Amino acid sequence: LQGMDLTHPFQYIADFYHYMGGMPFKASDYADYRGIQPSTIRNELIPLSYQGFLAYDAATDMVTVQERLLNFLDYQTGKLDYDVIRFESDVDLTPADNVAVAPNSQASAPNGILDLKNYDIQLLGVKGVAVSDYQNVSFRPENNTILLKKNRDFQFNGRLDAGMLSLYGEGFYFSYDDFRVELKRVDRMQLRVKTDKVDNQGHLVNQSVKSMIRDITGYIEIDRPDNKSGNKIYAGYPKLTSKENAKVYYDHESIQNGRYKKENFYFTVDPFTYEDINNIRHENTSFDGVLTTGIFPDIRHPLVIREDYSLGFIDKAPAEGYPIYGGVAKYYNDIDLSWSGLLGNGELVYLTSHSISPRFTFLPEIVHGKTSDFTVQETTTGTKYPGVVLGKSTEFMVDGAKQTGQTQLYFSPFQQQLNVSATKGRFHMFPTSRNESGFECKLMGALNVTPEGLWGTGRVDIDDKHVKMEGGHLTFDDHSIEADTSFFRTEAYREELQRWVPDYGELRRDIVVKHPDSDPDDVNL
Repeated sequence: LQGMDLTHPFQYIADFYHYMGGMPFKASDYADYRGIQPSTIRNELIPLSYQGFLAYDAATDMVTVQERLLNFLDYQTGKLDYDVIRFESDVDLTPADNVAVAPNSQASAPNGILDLKNYDIQLLGVKGVAVSDYQNVSFRPENNTILLKKNRDFQFNGRLDAGMLSLYGEGFYFSYDDFRVELKRVDRMQLRVKTDKVDNQGHLVNQSVKSMIRDITGYIEIDRPDNKSGNKIYAGYPKLTSKENAKVYYDHESIQNGRYKKENFYFTVDPFTYEDINNIRHENTSFDGVLTTGIFPDIRHPLVIREDYSLGFIDKAPAEGYPIYGGVAKYYNDIDLSWSGLLGNGELVYLTSHSISPRFTFLPEIVHGKTSDFTVQETTTGTKYPGVVLGKSTEFMVDGAKQTGQTQLYFSPFQQQLNVSATKGRFHMFPTSRNESGFECKLMGALNVTPEGLWGTGRVDIDDKHVKMEGGHLTFDDHSIEADTSFFRTEAYREELQRWVPDYGELRRDIVVKHPDSDPDDVNL
């Protein structure tokens, strides 16, 4: 309307209107005030009368200024608040599924349906509604349908975008007077967070957070009710308030192949208020609540945005450790929750065994990880266990370089079994002061710690006796090794044969030894 004029025509009219004491005036008097020909003024006033900003009586040449014109000026100068809500209906030519159309009718679906009982209007073909451009709040209704109610309130199912949040659910209700959205059944909410990366225009890049907060009830305050236009800046808006507990689940297939089922593994988010959701960053995002796993006791710790853009935390077990899997074992040190799952950097204690790993993976039915230190304490009463060590204290040389022992651990708590395989080095077993290594023998293979004792598979080297023994089921107690079936040989016997039998290398030289309880005829050379 202003065109190329330096001053808006509304301002000229309002100034003359106030000059005339708020009374109707003649167009010719207004033309003299402006210094413009009356015919030019009339050509300016007539279109404004069609648009409802003033009333012009051509017979009397009288102009009556309407309140709408004055309101527009007050909106523009910030004296009055206004909204920017716009409903645009663009229906397809095909009738909507829920709209009755006469058979063989070529009519398109209606844009809206008025309910004469309550005057609600079902608006169809509404792909989106923006209620605050300034605060970045808009709706994307499911099936492109909203229900418009009295005083510009409306409700819908679908998606709500508010700042850096996207919420999906049913029963969203927008209250015009309160200028807020009631959240009745939000299935999931996704956050976006500002990163330190910059795009080509110099803006910070937003990154979606992988974890979603689910089952939210509450409301979003878009802005102060008297600031629908967003002309004034009030800190903290838009603002999300969650009135009841919500949930975060870790059952996504990308997290440990979906092993954390939502029925047993979840984070309960306490009711919270999140202000300024247009500016979500790592440092201002924290949700208080409790982690329930079925592995550890419930852990109360704030949920934060992790480096992999998932919701999680790092906590430390108490000094006395956490009982795990109902008290079958104990765990000490760090607990790490993220999109990688439930991990640990610490010590697992089961029966007389101690396993230290920088990365345990805790699953509902198993724990696995590579250990940097593994020990079994010698026990000489009750169920007997030998002393065992494999780790940093069991160094060995490979190509002139020192290496330390390492194992691969699998702990099955409900089967009451801890399996440890030597991946670097050998298990040092049966501590002694009689030789330089400090152990009677070494095992290349695997051990199983159970309540019934320790058993394993592999090859046992008894160094000072020059004896090697291999078996598929070797049973160890505090002072002996037993086997149902094993392969047994002595290096001293081999050396003697090599001296007297030139073709010794072509001869079979293992002794198959059966348990004393088996048939003696089974022992052969």
